[in-house]
Amino acid sequence: MKKNDFPFDGNYDDDDYEENDKEVEQLVKDFKNKIRNGNKDYFDDDETEAIILYAFRTFDFTLADHALEYAIKTFPSDSYFRILKVRRHMIEFDAENAEKELENIRKMFAPSGEYYLQKALLMKMKDDNSDVIPILQKAELLDPESPEILFMLASEHLRLGNIKRAFTYAERSINIDPSMEEQLFSFSLLFDETKKYDNAIEFFTMLTNSFPLSTDAWGALALAYSANNEHEKAIEANQYVLSIDDTISPAYYNIGNSYFELEQFDKALENYTAAYNLDNRDFFALTCMGDCHYVKNEPDKAMECYQRARDLNPEYMNAITGILSILNDAGKYNETEIFIEKLFNSDIHSVGILFTVLSFYKAEMQPETMKRLFNTAFEHSPEKTAFFAMFAQFCCHCEEYELGINLLSDYLDEEFPNNPYYMAAFHYLNQNFAEGAKYLQIALLTNYENVEMFMQLDPVLSTYDEIVDMINMYKP
Repeated sequence: MKKNDFPFDGNYDDDDYEENDKEVEQLVKDFKNKIRNGNKDYFDDDETEAIILYAFRTFDFTLADHALEYAIKTFPSDSYFRILKVRRHMIEFDAENAEKELENIRKMFAPSGEYYLQKALLMKMKDDNSDVIPILQKAELLDPESPEILFMLASEHLRLGNIKRAFTYAERSINIDPSMEEQLFSFSLLFDETKKYDNAIEFFTMLTNSFPLSTDAWGALALAYSANNEHEKAIEANQYVLSIDDTISPAYYNIGNSYFELEQFDKALENYTAAYNLDNRDFFALTCMGDCHYVKNEPDKAMECYQRARDLNPEYMNAITGILSILNDAGKYNETEIFIEKLFNSDIHSVGILFTVLSFYKAEMQPETMKRLFNTAFEHSPEKTAFFAMFAQFCCHCEEYELGINLLSDYLDEEFPNNPYYMAAFHYLNQNFAEGAKYLQIALLTNYENVEMFMQLDPVLSTYDEIVDMINMYKP
């Protein structure tokens, strides 16, 4: 059972921000009174910026729009508020209006590093593969001390595998603004995408050498070791984190994960418990404590942990899976059915839960129950197209082709044009070539533009000459 480590995000104590938040909340209250009553209260540029950033954090776009309108009118020569307007559009992925606002800035103000930074961010939003380094280099020339610009340059060089160049930019960024350390988790996520964990170890080792007291850098190095299955080194790095600050719960949690992978379950349990003791809302740690008790053949203790985790988060899949495993192991099939029925009669109808319980009912040979639960989950799904896409990916990944055919057969009308592709994939992968060809023909005639989606369901599909020939034959 592979555990998922927590990236460090630098935020371990919300109390640090309480006093400042109270001041900002009062500013927001005063500004809303101004809007509501039309009074002439004045807010200076710092106060207005704080209100706008608060609106962004809370996704209060009505407040953001009022504050931005006030800022641009009151401080017309300050391009920064125009930049914030660009950010406001990008938060909602409104590339068109963000682009228009950037063009207004270009026409009205002298070039700035912040302008080129936002331009680069917009390009990445529109196409993640965009080469934005030339744009960021312009930004750096205009503002060589901007930690955000330097940090993004580091990120882009990491994508290209330029480890030493990326380190140079990251080091400069953190030297200028030590709080940028808190963003190092974004580099961990980037390495997780590329799976180049040797590069990650090299990069974060250089950072720990430059910033030996940075818990974020050591935590990121630990994540890289763990992802590279070097669990002893991951434990050492996380222990170094705790030698700097022993209140960082993700370090205990990640040590627990490493010991779990090493099958040292007592030590894993000890560290998960330490993580939970630091944060009694941590349902991840509670569930992992349950996993340790489960593998130690302590089902009662495991069940208690899983149930407590579900008290904190009723939809957490690993806790639900743990409960189902214990009930099944004990042969309590009636209790398992009652538990599943309660799940589906509650407000919880996630696709993940559906996939978990489908496996149980498939093993118990209850196709009608499977179909009923599938229909219930479908009815409660807000995004029907995405629901079917996830179901198809699940069936292909788990080789549950018969299950997919059985449950998708009632949903082949024109409202869901991708479903014939899914049926074709299930049949082909299940060696039912005639049925596969029938559904593929329907899909190609009615929805050719999504043929790439079909081919990506499983690499095996591209190896069938019949499929390739049909795709070429029906190409518009």
